[in-house]
Amino acid sequence: MLDYQKTHPRSHPRVPAAVGAGSPSQSSPAHDAGAPSEGTSPSTVPGPAAPVPDAGTRDAGPSTASAHEWIWLLQDDAAPAPDALERLLDAVERSTTAMVAGCKQLDWDQPRKLVDVGLKASRFFDRFALVNLDELDQGQHDGRSDFFAVNAAGMLVRRDVWDKLGGFDPALPGPGDDIDFCARVRLAGHRVLVVPAARIFHVVDRANPLGSPTAARRAAIYTRLKHAPLWELPLLAGGTALSAVYWLFAGFLLKAPGHTVQMFGATFAGLFRPVALARGRRALAGSRVQSRSAHKGLLATPAEARNQLKSLREAVGPDEDPADPSQSGPSILEPTGDIHHEAVTPLAASRTAPLVSALGLVVLLAVLSLVVFGRFLGASALTGGGLLPVSAQLGSVWQHATDWWVSLGSGLPGRGDPFNFVLWLLGAAGFGNASAAVLWLVVLAIPLSAFTGWLAAGAFSRNRWPRLVAGLVWAGAPVLQTALGEGRVGALLAHVLIPLVVLGLVRAAGGAVTAHAPTGLPPEAGRGATAASPRSTPKLPRPTFKLGRPGVDHNPSWTAAAAAGLALAAVTAAAPTLFPLAVVAVLLATIFLGRRGRTMWWSLVPSVALYLPFAWSARANPRALLGDPGVPLAGHPGPLWQQLLGFPNAVAPMPDLPAGGAAWTWAAVLLVGGPVVVAAFLALFAPLRRSGTVRTLWLVALLALAVAYGSKLLAVSLDGTTLATPFNGPAVSVALFALLGAALLGFDAVYHRAYGPSGSAGRPKGGSRATAVVLSIFLVAAPVASLGLWTVDSLRGHAAGLAGASLVAPSDAGTLPATAADRGTGPEASRTVVLRVLPGGGVQATLMQGAGTTLDAMSTIASAADITGAPGAEAVRAPDAAAAMLRETVAALMAKSGVDPRPEFLQLGVGFVVLQKGDTAAELVAGELDAVPGLDTVGPTDSGWLWRVQPTYQKSGATDVVNRVRLVNAKGDAVAPVPSHGTGVDTAVPAGDAGRRVVLAERYDPGWHARLNGKELTAVKDGWSQAFELPAAAGRLEIRYVEPWDGLMGLAQIVLLGLTVLLAVPVRARRGWAGAYRDEASLHKVGRGV
Repeated sequence: MLDYQKTHPRSHPRVPAAVGAGSPSQSSPAHDAGAPSEGTSPSTVPGPAAPVPDAGTRDAGPSTASAHEWIWLLQDDAAPAPDALERLLDAVERSTTAMVAGCKQLDWDQPRKLVDVGLKASRFFDRFALVNLDELDQGQHDGRSDFFAVNAAGMLVRRDVWDKLGGFDPALPGPGDDIDFCARVRLAGHRVLVVPAARIFHVVDRANPLGSPTAARRAAIYTRLKHAPLWELPLLAGGTALSAVYWLFAGFLLKAPGHTVQMFGATFAGLFRPVALARGRRALAGSRVQSRSAHKGLLATPAEARNQLKSLREAVGPDEDPADPSQSGPSILEPTGDIHHEAVTPLAASRTAPLVSALGLVVLLAVLSLVVFGRFLGASALTGGGLLPVSAQLGSVWQHATDWWVSLGSGLPGRGDPFNFVLWLLGAAGFGNASAAVLWLVVLAIPLSAFTGWLAAGAFSRNRWPRLVAGLVWAGAPVLQTALGEGRVGALLAHVLIPLVVLGLVRAAGGAVTAHAPTGLPPEAGRGATAASPRSTPKLPRPTFKLGRPGVDHNPSWTAAAAAGLALAAVTAAAPTLFPLAVVAVLLATIFLGRRGRTMWWSLVPSVALYLPFAWSARANPRALLGDPGVPLAGHPGPLWQQLLGFPNAVAPMPDLPAGGAAWTWAAVLLVGGPVVVAAFLALFAPLRRSGTVRTLWLVALLALAVAYGSKLLAVSLDGTTLATPFNGPAVSVALFALLGAALLGFDAVYHRAYGPSGSAGRPKGGSRATAVVLSIFLVAAPVASLGLWTVDSLRGHAAGLAGASLVAPSDAGTLPATAADRGTGPEASRTVVLRVLPGGGVQATLMQGAGTTLDAMSTIASAADITGAPGAEAVRAPDAAAAMLRETVAALMAKSGVDPRPEFLQLGVGFVVLQKGDTAAELVAGELDAVPGLDTVGPTDSGWLWRVQPTYQKSGATDVVNRVRLVNAKGDAVAPVPSHGTGVDTAVPAGDAGRRVVLAERYDPGWHARLNGKELTAVKDGWSQAFELPAAAGRLEIRYVEPWDGLMGLAQIVLLGLTVLLAVPVRARRGWAGAYRDEASLHKVGRGV
């Protein structure tokens, strides 16, 4: 301050040039763009007609001299003009009631660019400068004088007013202290002037956490509550909290999760400051001499605030893309889904829309699929391989997805498979019939794959023919045919959805190709927005930064990241082995792409949310996390070179071939899988515009092959007595699509050079066209040969081909007879032992619940429960007491020993025995079962021979079938059945003898809880069964399985998946909506590129 006065002496006749040291302010807050920084220097200036205070005067304490002293606040990021102080003192000399005066704020780098000329606040104390982006100082605001507030930088305050009000509020160590101070000045009966003639140059782009939007939000909330009437305080606080919640969800919908979450936290940080708020309100009440009507006419009106924000949003919104001159004809519209741009943008244009060609390919492949799978049409479900029917009711599918108790056999603790949520969605799409939806998914898997492959190819090519070739190659992949033949619905669904995941991730990083992007040339570096001028030329005007078009031109897209996350959640639920691969790939991309990859991490959020409860329940046996959904099925992984060509299982020589059949087989393998690998390899060394993308895709392919190879090292289930490893097909699909993307980039460059407009500048196209034709022939021949061989093998029945034999067959009959199914799903919850005579003469016994084992009832936790040992050294675990009882009881049945099996069946809850139909051996076994005591013959059914187990309850006539839950007396004798309610019990029980127990045909686990009339019962073991001590009194009995973390994990799932859906919902942008979630200061920062 002293240096400034020495170099710029004032000529004011009534004010001495000397400047004394003033009293320090209570805080030295740091601001960005128009508020005091840590360098704020309060200095006292002798006022008009006042003597310079000497040391004695100042030592004497407060005196009349302080009433004529002024404090001038300067900052280390602002420099006043030479005549700024003189202009301020002239203004306060002419207005005796003005106790605060402020300067016109100009940009440090661009001296003619306005920052603010006075400040206004809304009725909720949101700060407004009411200056547009890049608005130049042309004197348009020089008429301003009496204003609500002025910027703290260069603020001139009379010292006695400063001391009386206590300076800036220490609870506002950032933006907003000037608004609050000036508001208190006016309530104290004084005026605030802005002096446009006094100029100060401010560094507005200074990075400072105290000048961040979150600090401004905290300050605005605190000031709002501080200045509100007492009766409004609870209403205002509640409304602010509700508004914060609203804007949290609206911000996700408008694709600004980071800014929204910060503002949400800042709002509640401003709300929960009771001590500081009470102190500030008390100080305000002590200094106020006027009512709040003193602010009337000086606050920003709602129309002013609304128009200002709209103007700024339009200024930073993206420009409309000009029409592509190289395109002619109609265009197809493709949604981008982000708020920062129009929801539809030209995808391509030609004589016919590219979608027409894609639909033609889809229809052609759909006809082929209907011909091949015609035998499935009209069936109610599919069985065989890894397939089973799905529960008839969607409620049952949802229950199996969310239950913490696995209802297989005698039950065991475990969360339902995440894939059950996918089955539920399929069922909802199939109008409640999930089995039919799975059937049609199998039938239409090939055309669906062609369509998703064509969609994803649009991220790498804008040309029609290369995209069609990519869709055809993806539809004819051998790995898809293997999944179809073996009934691996998870791998099949993953193959269909993998292109959508890749498309979403590419767009999330802003890497999608645009219609105007050059082919074969290096991309322009930088963001889609206009770049700022370098600091080396500060005097040149800087163009306004604009929010770029998300998904392209290196502009990240939250919508694409969220959509990719939802698709990835379905993929990882269907193929769990892909989750580690996805984590590694996404995290590496997030790290190495920098700003472009800042949205990609969200693509992992849905998968984490979906797997969180399941992973918690599988913590005792983590191998279950990698198990495939469906019936356990052992695979036969082929060597890596075959997997590189797209064949997950080892290829065996095809039968019925002429001499040298093995050579013909390997020739077919190379023809089917070789072209894509060769084209991808050539693209790796070609000088392409997107050569970095090609290398990235090769890296993904190698990572996927490593996962495919490593999957055979870990057993996760039992196929009969054979250890089964995770299916390597999904990892092979990822590798294949990565190679297809690399090949497509190379093929597209050749095709564009041969047929695109860039080759019309006098260059010969013959060589390029010949190369494009050769590549087209080989790339088309591969899927045509693959689909042709597969069609021939499928029409011949279950003959083995390159992709293996078909194990899937249509099914109309249920797994269990109707009688057993009705009692299994009713209050009796009876179980059924299903016997199947094996080809070797043995008998396989399965204990089924409900209407029979369904696809949604399968559990990878149950499948992995019988495996123990380290990876590579696994062994089958010895059966526990429940499994041993079932084995011994079935063995006694087959031994024709005449032993009554009902005591064991009663403990197991078995009410029926079914023998599946078979050959003569099965008929002999049926005759032997007729002679077993305690079994009543029902007769043959569509599902096999049926016997009913006679119950042995002491209470006669209670039921004609064994129930899952029973009452036993002190001696352990079964007294009466107890009806079930789902997996638990909710019924009235009569009074009985002391010492009785209620026993469930479920394995003992601490998670089971029971209450009688609301009082907790003691859990005990009854052999291997779960039991509870039951008092003699009658009452309401409730039994259920409880997971303590269920509520918290369920809430986390709802929040994370709900926010992801909000991010993924496409929102059509309207003019002025860009940045609708930002305030004025934040929009100014966007426009300046900060």
